[in-house]
Amino acid sequence: MTTNIFTVRQWPVLLAFGLGLILSTCHMLYLPILEGFNWISLLSEGLIASLFFVLMHYVARKKSGRLVYSSLMAGLLLLFIAFLTDALGEVFKQPPQLTAVLEDASELLGLVLLIIGVNRWIKQDDERYATLQKFAEHDALTGLFMRRPYQEKAQSEFDRYQRSKSQFAILMVDIDYFKLINDQHGHAAGDLVLKRLAGELQHSIRKTDMVARWGGEEFIFLLLDVDEGMCFQLAENLRKKVESLSTSIDDKSIQFTVSIGATLSHKEDISCDHIIDRADKLLYRAKRKGRNRVEINMDD
Repeated sequence: MTTNIFTVRQWPVLLAFGLGLILSTCHMLYLPILEGFNWISLLSEGLIASLFFVLMHYVARKKSGRLVYSSLMAGLLLLFIAFLTDALGEVFKQPPQLTAVLEDASELLGLVLLIIGVNRWIKQDDERYATLQKFAEHDALTGLFMRRPYQEKAQSEFDRYQRSKSQFAILMVDIDYFKLINDQHGHAAGDLVLKRLAGELQHSIRKTDMVARWGGEEFIFLLLDVDEGMCFQLAENLRKKVESLSTSIDDKSIQFTVSIGATLSHKEDISCDHIIDRADKLLYRAKRKGRNRVEINMDD
């Protein structure tokens, strides 16, 4: 039987939380009674302040940067001083100047620093989430979208097409003889070819369009508001552009071509996957007909 290390290491925090919760509840519910027992009030407020300090210290140490951590700890330390001064004031008589400096000023400054720290913490988490979201949606090698976000966008456009009949096109692009490139020049050369092609694909689309890495050496386009003539012209221009590209590795120039299967949304389509499957079939027909070509019509 394995031991939960997290639970074992954090039991002091859990204990402080439990004691602080019990004492703070008693302090709020039975305040008039407890006011006569100054040591209970002192213990309650001291433990409550310690609780917040310990918990925030643990969380901030694990989840935030130095700037956030410093703001939170400074704010909590000042609040702790203010709480402690208030609690001691119930037991010992203190000069008003000391109370004003240690309690009022510390409490105000501590709250300000705490708010600043929490605000920075939230912004930091938002930036971290955005970074993780980008890594989750984009292919590490090419920087293009991966299959899942593409499918979500394509499905959204299919739903819109069902309502407005605004046609969109899907292009399936595959590098010709990619296995031969890997075999002759190595996988590093294959990766360079993929990155070079991905950069060209990204620059060839409009802001409203989308391109993603479908898998391996296959890429897929989503072109919005196009007709068959525009779709074919965009695909043909892309094919010619790739044909003129070259990638250098170890003083060797590697040239490659692509085959493209292109299709538009039709009223007979029952799903977005149906359109993608048709583009895939057109792609393999382009391969069978000699590669380095565009196939756009399923009819002979």
